Amino acid sequence: MSKLAVDYLFKNTALTSNYPTAYNKDAIGLGDRITKYTGANPQDNYCAPQSGIMRPMESNPTNIPVMYPHVVQWSTNIYHVFLADAAAAALTRRIVMAEYNKTTGGLSWKGFVTLSPVATGTHTIKGHRMLLDRYTTGTVNTSATAVAGIGTTWLTDRVGVGGRIGFGSTDHTQITTWYQITITGGEGSITIGASAPTLTGVPYVIELYTHVMVTTNTTNGGLFVTKGLNADLFIPAGTPISFAVSTDLLRAVYWLKDAGVLTNVTAGGVCLDTKVSATSQDAYVVEATAPPKIFKYNVRAALTVASGASTAGWVLTTGTEVVIGATSGTNNGRLATLNHGPAIGVKTLFFVTVSRVYRVPVSGITSGSVTWIAGSMGEIPAGGTNSMAASSALSSLEVADSIDRLLIFAGAIQRSYLTKYVETGDAFERDIFINSNQLDQSSLDSQFFPYPNICGAGNVVFSAWSEGGMLFLCRGGLTATTNVLYLLAGECDYAYASVGKNYLVSPRIATPNAKKLSRVYVNSVLYLGGDINGPSPEPYKVYVRTAGIDDDSGTWVQVGADGDISGMAPGAYIQVAISFRIFGYTCIPARIVGFGVTYEDTSSLSNYQFSATLSVAASKQFAWRFSTAFGTTVPTLQIQLYDAQTGGSLLTDSTVAPTGTWEKSTNSGGAWSAYDATDLANTTTYIRYTPASLADNIVIRPVLTLA
Repeated sequence: MSKLAVDYLFKNTALTSNYPTAYNKDAIGLGDRITKYTGANPQDNYCAPQSGIMRPMESNPTNIPVMYPHVVQWSTNIYHVFLADAAAAALTRRIVMAEYNKTTGGLSWKGFVTLSPVATGTHTIKGHRMLLDRYTTGTVNTSATAVAGIGTTWLTDRVGVGGRIGFGSTDHTQITTWYQITITGGEGSITIGASAPTLTGVPYVIELYTHVMVTTNTTNGGLFVTKGLNADLFIPAGTPISFAVSTDLLRAVYWLKDAGVLTNVTAGGVCLDTKVSATSQDAYVVEATAPPKIFKYNVRAALTVASGASTAGWVLTTGTEVVIGATSGTNNGRLATLNHGPAIGVKTLFFVTVSRVYRVPVSGITSGSVTWIAGSMGEIPAGGTNSMAASSALSSLEVADSIDRLLIFAGAIQRSYLTKYVETGDAFERDIFINSNQLDQSSLDSQFFPYPNICGAGNVVFSAWSEGGMLFLCRGGLTATTNVLYLLAGECDYAYASVGKNYLVSPRIATPNAKKLSRVYVNSVLYLGGDINGPSPEPYKVYVRTAGIDDDSGTWVQVGADGDISGMAPGAYIQVAISFRIFGYTCIPARIVGFGVTYEDTSSLSNYQFSATLSVAASKQFAWRFSTAFGTTVPTLQIQLYDAQTGGSLLTDSTVAPTGTWEKSTNSGGAWSAYDATDLANTTTYIRYTPASLADNIVIRPVLTLA
């Protein structure tokens, strides 16, 4: 057999498909969060999971430092990223919006709004969320700035002033012109801020954002709900939003007090339950007191407003319950229903103290309760405290729903964690990120490359939001050198990705006449930036298959570090797949350029050369010189004799249980002995085969292969 090789570069195939949803055997299969990148240089042509970076303070003229990302997936490809003002406490608070485009992989800064909560004392944001509502019921007629609804339910749905409306479709991605809603007047009457074309009986979309935040302020903090927002208000110059006065459902900031004299003054974070109706959606605020308690609000309650405030949204307050360690007051608290552990299948509020993660079933959050905590998990780094010291500085957590894991963030100089929730004393699954002190501003030297790292200087605690399989990770520093937003395709991590879902899959590669597979070699970018200071991407795993390629039914077989695939049955085609590690030291996903496959075909084995000199036609003996060592015991050999004129097969025999005679010589045919499987002895080693019977007067083509 001859040793053959096929190679493949991902830049050579333009056709791509989503894998496995729209599988195409002749296309590059890209998992949900994997992209094909192209560029002028060879290393710029690769496939990899999506990643990104945005430098908020370098992206806007007002130099707003940000923290606490909250993400709304606006469409299949577009994500709206909302970030809270991290600047020093002030009377007003800014909320920044950025946009992530899944198709292009770009993160871009859009603008901000300036919220004015109650103007007594200064406010520090401790947590925030953004709600998105859309309304499409019925149709509309338009005339200048008047919009009349037909079969609409705007009053029932509590559509207020400040949203935006578009005409001609119920699909918001098809709207090209949006109009601001300036007045609402019942179930079927809206006034818009600019004249629209005259339309009759057309579909429409109303889109409305509502912002929820908690702040600390000695007497005037607590929960604030800003109504009447939409994406068009987030502009580079900023849009001011005033404190409410006496009317609900306006574009204004409303103060949801828990009592006439506020007691929710040291909020540590806020988390939202799902919307139940136009008048019902619960919010939970973890009060970072010692010991803590929980406040429950209904952020969609109809409000009776006086001086911008209302107690109508407050539902209940628990009693306090003792915890171990101080309760964090930085974006603390997440609602989730996990698919593992003691909280499996139960809607649960998770929050952290500096040393533990606490579990609170939502059903147990009742008025005055002092037994609302159901369990906790202590901080035990991966490998135990003999491998990594516990931080005792846990600050916040995030639930990555798509991989059913908790992301737990520590302080400004400690590593973070990715883990299941357990209460058995087991260590966390993974320690992630490193403290490199690298400053990832745009002036970063080209010999370096940005990646999520713990800066270690100043207020640079991480906070994060996971949405649609993407992790939006903010390093909340107060300067351009430390305030950075990173994007990671966490769903692609090979420890959690379901089989094939987030793989990179090659088109089928032809291996014609393959008799035995040998090795697969993968080409990837070894470092980013310079070859001295540039970091290396995270590792990856390689899989191959030779069957079930046409219909994607074949089983993937993982390949070891040596690339050996000799144990696999060959086929007419081979296909290669890659899975990636995302969560590690650098969190830079591997960039796969291409791969190669070597195999033996059905022509004569490359370790032997046919010897016309020692072959004897009259005796029907066929001889070969042993030219290249196997490096081990000689595998089972097989001889095939073909009619050279017709191509028909005349005989197949092997060195195991042969019908003919195999012989061996170590002195150029001077003496022959019984064949053995000893590897190449010297340059004069030959083998010879004599069939038990073979017809006369046939032109023979002998082929020596592995069995």
